Amino acid sequence: VEPSTDFTGLWVRDTARFGYTYRPVPEWPYTDYAMSQVNNFSELQNPQLDCLDPGPPKSTTLPYPIQIERPDSETVILDYEGADHTRVISLNSELVLGAPSKLGQSRGWFEGDVLVVETDNFVADRWGSYTGVDSSDQKHLLERFSLVSDGMGLRIEITLTDPVMFKAPVTIDYYMKKLADRELVKVECT
Repeated sequence: VEPSTDFTGLWVRDTARFGYTYRPVPEWPYTDYAMSQVNNFSELQNPQLDCLDPGPPKSTTLPYPIQIERPDSETVILDYEGADHTRVISLNSELVLGAPSKLGQSRGWFEGDVLVVETDNFVADRWGSYTGVDSSDQKHLLERFSLVSDGMGLRIEITLTDPVMFKAPVTIDYYMKKLADRELVKVECT
């Protein structure tokens, strides 16, 4: 496995560094609306059971690999294994706003060695925030991507703001580890 110097490569959730649980996070500052979802959580509500892939940040924290590519100096692409969507991050400050979507619209820039990504222009999305927690069209993400462990690790600090779901912004401190490069597995959901 070769280390990354520019975020590119195949990455997967680092379970040793990210204590993921398949339940809503109990201590987050939920609104009453979101708290009703948390209190009535059921794995049967998972949108993937209906062949629907949630957008970020939930899509980033799934246990499936993510391929990061830099096809040119103004674009970063996140492609998700087993999902039917690709997330495009524009490093061009003159981004033209497109139609709202579950992936939103992402603008990125570098602060030193850190890739900062701001995403908005979302539609409401089942489990679009986290396991068991939907997101609204008011969702806003600020993500900070940093290479760690000499390019063998990736830290993603996610600040999620959604006034429909949360009384205050929440933070997800997420880690991924580098895998050997290979083609992503893309299968049709059944």
